[in-house]
Amino acid sequence: MSYDTDWRGAAQINTQSWTAEAMIPWDDLGMEALEAGTEVSMNLGRYRTQSKGKRTYWAPVLEMQGDILEQMEPALFGTVVLQ
Repeated sequence: MSYDTDWRGAAQINTQSWTAEAMIPWDDLGMEALEAGTEVSMNLGRYRTQSKGKRTYWAPVLEMQGDILEQMEPALFGTVVLQ
């Protein structure tokens, strides 16, 4: 199984925070483009190898057992408004 897309990303480290952004073409997600102003349910996460594999999520609705995802509750995801 493989996944190859033409996505772009950027990140910035600030004194008290960090930001990350990604642009992934809708076609690469198997979706039709959505218009600006559309609300989309999503969750974001990160895996930190520097912190012994610590995982953090925007909406803490995932339960991990080692590397296995045990539970996901999409109804609890956050909402973003597309620009």
